[in-house]
Amino acid sequence: IFDVRPMVLDDLGLVPTLKRVARERGGRAGIPVEFDSLGTDRRLEMDIESGLFRMVDEAIAAYLGARADRVSVRLDWSEVLETRVSASRASAEVHPDQTPDEGADKDLPPALAAMMADRRADARDAIEAARREAIVVLPPSTWREIQTRAATLGILAELSPDGDDLRLVVDMAPEPVAPPTA
Repeated sequence: IFDVRPMVLDDLGLVPTLKRVARERGGRAGIPVEFDSLGTDRRLEMDIESGLFRMVDEAIAAYLGARADRVSVRLDWSEVLETRVSASRASAEVHPDQTPDEGADKDLPPALAAMMADRRADARDAIEAARREAIVVLPPSTWREIQTRAATLGILAELSPDGDDLRLVVDMAPEPVAPPTA
């Protein structure tokens, strides 16, 4: 029942429910899920609250399933509720060789200069490969499902180009009340 619509969502609201989900999912996966809520949380319309809960829960589960080493959930309550779910994976530390700058190659024999340029290129490639390996991508099927649910509820959903950071924005400004007609 908790996975369908947790009663604690009705009783306590979004923040305690997501905090519990982060703790329990992270505990089952053996991966800590960091949770942070900034500002004063407030209740949302039931369908928005349920939908946002479901989208964040799905993102956490998907990132954990993609073998993330770290998942974080952050809610920022202001004029809008901005929710971020991000993930990363530890990568091997790559330290480029202490090779001279390219400008120093002009005084070297051509073969040695070429060897130094190859080493610099290899070091750059290793750094880029380590950066790519640290990225945990939200699976496309999960992203499509989140997009569909967000569009239905009027929630802005954005995914970073690398796919490792999901941003959900709920406009919490009160709807203007139409003046009474005379």
